[in-house]
Amino acid sequence: MRCTPFLLAFLAAFAACDRGGPGSAPGAASASAAPSASVAPSAASDPVPLDVTLPSSSSTTAAPDDPLVVVLSRTRLALGRDGAPLAVPDPATWSAGFDIRYKRSSRNDYFLVPLGDALASRRAGDAGLRPVVVAADASVPYRVLAEALHTLGQQDASRIALLVRAPAGARAIELARPRLAMHVLTGAQAAELVARAAGSSAAPRATASASAKAKGDTVALDLEVIVTPDGFVVSAAGRRMAPGCREPAAGPGPAVPVRDGTQDFALLTACASAIKASASRFMGEKTVTVSATAATDLQTVVSTVDALRGSTAALFPEVLLGVPN
Repeated sequence: MRCTPFLLAFLAAFAACDRGGPGSAPGAASASAAPSASVAPSAASDPVPLDVTLPSSSSTTAAPDDPLVVVLSRTRLALGRDGAPLAVPDPATWSAGFDIRYKRSSRNDYFLVPLGDALASRRAGDAGLRPVVVAADASVPYRVLAEALHTLGQQDASRIALLVRAPAGARAIELARPRLAMHVLTGAQAAELVARAAGSSAAPRATASASAKAKGDTVALDLEVIVTPDGFVVSAAGRRMAPGCREPAAGPGPAVPVRDGTQDFALLTACASAIKASASRFMGEKTVTVSATAATDLQTVVSTVDALRGSTAALFPEVLLGVPN
């Protein structure tokens, strides 16, 4: 199964660069990696808003100094930690994104006009925007986050970080500049993709891999992970992986199924480790593409990233967010 990268890349190799709804149910974070309590600012420079519960993470990267803060809480999208709401999410429908009244054309548009206008007013001439940190609540769905990040990309934000809560306090996950094109899947679309995973989408990739071998070329790992309500669908070198991640799958279903109703992040780490160790040519690989359904909460996405990075950020430290074709 092929994923099209978009939006952003989780780039920092955190251990080496230490610079310091659930599902569709909004409001609750992943049971396997519950978010911390809301953090009260200890100083005026603390970028964490009082109405945001940051997602938990093992990141050790410090947030940029003097950032421009974009707040994405359960009650407001704002510019500035204590900024007035530019848009108000509706938790009953926010897995489909912000309402059309905040968009340029339709609800399917990803550009948030009030945020775009506010960002444009903060541009410093040719220097553009200063570093941006996104303080998003752990319960925010992937679709809502995608819209905010897309708008940042449209306004030429060149340095973006996602705030997270680590054992040592507030930290950041650095993001690459978002790309323009994005399409986030609904739960029904993801279920359909999982059901078709053994079908036609794998054939062109397998043919391409065979062709590369015939020419003596090295087949790239091209590791891809899709977060679905049933678990993690994993593909490597153009082939979807079976449970255990040591051989191609013979039928549909996730390589890492949910356990007791929750995503199994420990087993995902073991899966990624097994794939990386399966061939010497994969040992230097650092990148994985992660996709998620539109309703996937931010905590689950961040926990997935942590699992794929590994405990020392030496597994797959560069994580691109994308969506399946």
